[in-house]
Formats: sequence, structure tokens, C-alpha cells
Amino acid sequence: MNVRRVILLPFSWLYGIVVLLRNWFYDKGIFKIEQMEVPVISVGNITTGGTGKTPFVEYLAHYLSLKGVQVAIISRGYKRSSRGTQIVSDGKTIRDTAAIFGDEPFQMAKKLTGAVVIVDGDRARGARYVINRFRVDVILLDDGFQHRKIHREVDIVLIDSTCDVQEVRLLPAGLRREPLSSLRRATLVAITRVESTVPDWASSLKQYTSAPMLALRFQLKHFCHVDSIQRLGIEEVKGKRCVAFCGIGNPASFRKMLEELGLEVVDFFPYADHHQYTIEDFRELSSRFEQRKADMIVTTEKDMCRLSSSPLPDFFQTQSCYFLEIETTIIRGEEILHAIIDRTVLKAA
Repeated sequence: MNVRRVILLPFSWLYGIVVLLRNWFYDKGIFKIEQMEVPVISVGNITTGGTGKTPFVEYLAHYLSLKGVQVAIISRGYKRSSRGTQIVSDGKTIRDTAAIFGDEPFQMAKKLTGAVVIVDGDRARGARYVINRFRVDVILLDDGFQHRKIHREVDIVLIDSTCDVQEVRLLPAGLRREPLSSLRRATLVAITRVESTVPDWASSLKQYTSAPMLALRFQLKHFCHVDSIQRLGIEEVKGKRCVAFCGIGNPASFRKMLEELGLEVVDFFPYADHHQYTIEDFRELSSRFEQRKADMIVTTEKDMCRLSSSPLPDFFQTQSCYFLEIETTIIRGEEILHAIIDRTVLKAA
């Protein structure tokens, strides 16, 4: 038995009561929900940690842009050094670094040319700002499920298939941010990191929501060198020995992906989510690379965004240092997702 978890259980009960009351106030109209002039799509989750929100937001933005829709993305910009409303990208130019804006919005701004990217802890304020400042057709809320001040036409909740969310306790004893009853607000529930079939426990979520269920997989697109020029395919890295490191919400999923791709992970460094790397970290990675006689060092795209905020040591430039660029593949429910977006967003655009 986890003693710390038992000690924290009363605080989880108290937290759950507060969340239920807050949601009740919003449901009854006591707390105001602001309607925007353009459709809003929220992508969020019901637990802390990585469920794959960023690659899925990128998927939606790409889909909408192909339809000729001007997209704006609003993110909190977790662990950014700036405050208030900040423009990460006006669709043409990225204004600063990941340290200023947060690694996730910076990554999206780099990958989604043409999309406006804004960071603001108050999503409603950020939405008003982007509507007044830019000509946009739709707003994507990154990590917006708990941010109820802003009305959304589509509310998508991501749940990681590798962990039965019904077995996860509420904060602070566990990682769940809301009671499962909150899933009734969802327009769609997306089970992420699905290998072939959706886990059996996912079907029991239907007692909490009538929302259609999607199944997503995150697949490798490229191994990109830190210089962003050289790219390797899967066949080129199979059997290679690698030292891997990451500072993401679900580091085990990163290691598993590398091993499934055929890499031999000879050393693995799972840092805290959004970890800010130091010279000492680089020295340790360099030392392990030499000691293990590895062929390459591998990290995630999100980590690379943070690393690019400052000059990289020579070691990263000269050795075989790569990051994974991944993309979202919908293996079940793609037609449902597209139909809902087309009906609620494209009609209004």
C-alpha cells in the first residue's frame, strides 16, 4: 500500500467536492460561459501528464488548413517565462523562443505555418484578443477541457490507452483532474496510443458519456537531426544503440516507441515534464553516450524545442543527436470526427 497516497486521500475527496461544485456553478449559469464570434474546438484531457494533446491539435489544425480555414491556437504556455497574452506566431513569424512561450505552443508554431498561435492563461481573454487582432475562422483550445469560461462547439477529451482512467484517483492522491462524470460534457472521447485494438476497459466509459469514441495512434514521421536538415527513416535506425532522454508527461511511452522501432535503448533518462536542461545534464548525456558506445542520442520533438531556446553544446552538433517527429493517425472514428468538424466549423467559416 502506498502510504503517501493514503495520506492524501482526504485531500482528493475535498478536491473532488470543489471540482463538482465548480462544474455545477457553470452548468447552472452562475459562473458565466462566454460565447465567441467564431467556432471553438477544445482538446483536453481528464488526467495530468501526457495524453498526446499537442500532436492531435496539430492534426486538427492541418486538417482545417487544408479546407481553407484560418486557424488560431490558444494555449496556456505551461512553464513559460512570459505573462499575460503573448503572440507566439502571427502565422508568418515566430516571435521568440520556447523559454518565453512554453515548449508546446512553440512547437506548434514551428510546424503549423499559417496558424496564429497565442499563449494566455485566461483562454477567454486570449480568444477575444485573437478575434480582434486577426482574421480567424476557428479557435483551437490546447488543454481546454477544464477551462470552462469559454464556450466551445466541440469538446474533445483524450485518454491514454496505457492506463485505465477508472483506476486513477483524483488529485493529489492520483493524476485525475476531474470526476469521470465530467465526461458527459465531451463531444468526442479519443483513446490515444492505441496499438491495434482499444482496451477492454474503454467500453465501460460509456456509463459516463454518450460521446462517440475515437482511437488514435502516434506514429514516427522522421528521425530529425538537431540541425533539422538530416532525416532518417525507420529502416536506417533499426538495431542501433541509443541513449534516450526526455522531459515529457509520459516518458515510458517514448521509450516503448523507440524499442518498437527496433532501437536498442542502452540508457534512458526520464526527466520531469517540461524539464529545463542544464550543462550538467549535457555532460552526463555525453559521458553515458561514450561509456555505452552508443550510435546515437534520441529525444522528443517537444524536448528539442526547449533545447533550441539556447545554444546547444558542441557535442549535440557533432554527434548523432536526433529527435522524433511524430504524427497522429486515427485508426477508428475518423469519419465521425471529420463530420462533426465539418458540420460545426466549416459551415460557420
